[in-house]
Amino acid sequence: MIMNNILQNLFSGVVAASQISEQLVDSEKQVEPGNEVLFDDIMDERVVPSTKKFYKGAIKYLTKVCKNHDNLKGALDKEGHLKVPMDLNMLKSLFGELSKSDEDGKCKAFSTIQTYVSALKYLYRLKKVVFDKNACDDLKEFACGLKRIIAQKKTIGTMKSYEGTCEYCPSRCVLFYSVFKL
Repeated sequence: MIMNNILQNLFSGVVAASQISEQLVDSEKQVEPGNEVLFDDIMDERVVPSTKKFYKGAIKYLTKVCKNHDNLKGALDKEGHLKVPMDLNMLKSLFGELSKSDEDGKCKAFSTIQTYVSALKYLYRLKKVVFDKNACDDLKEFACGLKRIIAQKKTIGTMKSYEGTCEYCPSRCVLFYSVFKL
């Protein structure tokens, strides 16, 4: 509304172009209330309900990982939830832990790690905290490195070529939802 008034005044000749910059600075200080909720509601619609449930399960898992590792307890707040925003070094430690190979030499699939990244970004969005650009860039680079490691493991045979990918299976989904109590 404020911007519309400024533009109308400019085009009607009521305000000189040199005065527009002053009005724009003043308009940045004035916020028209009421539209933030609508904006947030529309942003929330970008994620379908089933994906929201999936992200909540992933966030529960990330929380569980942090609770089970002493070096990651700093990633939790007093109530035992993931801290938002999370310290960059703590974030790196968390994803380093997630990418560890198990006793059999298997590591989590690339898509699983990507799900954890997406779930964490979703949590930030819910808490209305901007996800740090450096953290985002680091996670992208980390994912590319992990993808390369997985490709090498599949090439040399320490990881099966189909590992980390499977057909949709309703019983697996039921198991996932029951484990995470969604």
